[in-house]
Amino acid sequence: ARDTGIYAINRNTGDLRITAAGPVTGTLHDGIQAWQQGADLTISTAAVTGGRHGIYAGTSGFGSDTLTVTAAGAITGGTGDGIHALTDTLTVEATRVTGDTNGIYARNAGSGPLSVTVSVAGDVTGQAGDGISALNSATGPGSGLLIGQAAGSTATGAVHGIDADNAGGALTINAYGSASGGTGDGIRAVNQAGASGLTITANNAEGGASGIRALNQGSGALSITATGQVMGSGTGQARSSAGADGGIVARNSNANATDLTIDASGQVTGAGGYGIYARNDGTGDLRVTTTGQVTGWV
Repeated sequence: ARDTGIYAINRNTGDLRITAAGPVTGTLHDGIQAWQQGADLTISTAAVTGGRHGIYAGTSGFGSDTLTVTAAGAITGGTGDGIHALTDTLTVEATRVTGDTNGIYARNAGSGPLSVTVSVAGDVTGQAGDGISALNSATGPGSGLLIGQAAGSTATGAVHGIDADNAGGALTINAYGSASGGTGDGIRAVNQAGASGLTITANNAEGGASGIRALNQGSGALSITATGQVMGSGTGQARSSAGADGGIVARNSNANATDLTIDASGQVTGAGGYGIYARNDGTGDLRVTTTGQVTGWV
């Protein structure tokens, strides 16, 4: 596209590699736009700035393709996202990622599972949307959604810090850094009816609505382990079908769901709602274990 810093498309079976030692700027469009219809796509760059997306890239989506972004500088999107990716496996290493909409937006390109791994020394920021937003629309065998956030990274969004929506298979979030949402949740995780199993391991999470909100509308177990400080102010968005606002809000809403387990070792606060809200409409056990202070205002 015109006004793009680097545009590359590979229609063959080999890999696509982009290496840019200096800064890359797309004044009106994307800093880097790359499309891989062969195998893997690798982008190694210094700072990237786009008038729309910082990096807009995708792979063919045959179930095993990977998109790897390594940036020695900041990745910045103008009217869009810092990184907008259509792939099956996304790995990001950068100093900072910022988008006017989302910091990082990823959805799967094909019928396979979606894996998103983020290792950012600074913040991943969505100025109008989410820090990290991931959507898995695949429902076939082997589908699912995995989000990994490295320790030391902060995901900040005007709505949610980390937002995960999973249509099929298991949803797993390993957030070892911090997640902060403005009007929404620090971490929001939703399993649709065709999904099975939801697991969240989190460090620090805070949101204008809830710190951690998990809704399993599918089968299987729902498990939340929180090791750091979790806080929901209850002043953000309206209460959802997960039940309420609070520090931690969790619900198994499907009769085919099994256990619901919450383990919180740090401080949990629901400044405008419940400290912890847990509801299990499934067939299994409901267990809540805390070792830190839990405070609610309901």
